Amino acid sequence: MGTTLWFDEGSKLTAQTMACIIACGQFTTCYNLMDYITKLRKPEVWDNFDQAYKDRIDYIDQQLKRDWKAFQKDPFFLYNKMGVAILGPTFVPVDHTRIPVPEQSDFDTTNEPALKPLLGGYGDH
Repeated sequence: MGTTLWFDEGSKLTAQTMACIIACGQFTTCYNLMDYITKLRKPEVWDNFDQAYKDRIDYIDQQLKRDWKAFQKDPFFLYNKMGVAILGPTFVPVDHTRIPVPEQSDFDTTNEPALKPLLGGYGDH
């Protein structure tokens, strides 16, 4: 599934806009990698790998699941961690509780059963 980003003339670009785009890419990549590993675990694929390769995949899968849990608590955890590592004390972390949430959205997931596995499928791991 492709991703499209847009900002209409009425949108307010905040100081956190770039951080939001980067964080979105980070947790989307995490989710997509977990989804890919799920597909690799199908017997018709998994059974063709040697044990060393399976062990590497298992290791990466555990890292991704830890990251996914961290993303659920703070979508900016990796953005902030990398910012501190790269820029040091000059980096200003983003507090996800201070990001303005749009009052109204045309995208309502509450009645979209097809999206529920995508949106909540990895939160239970």
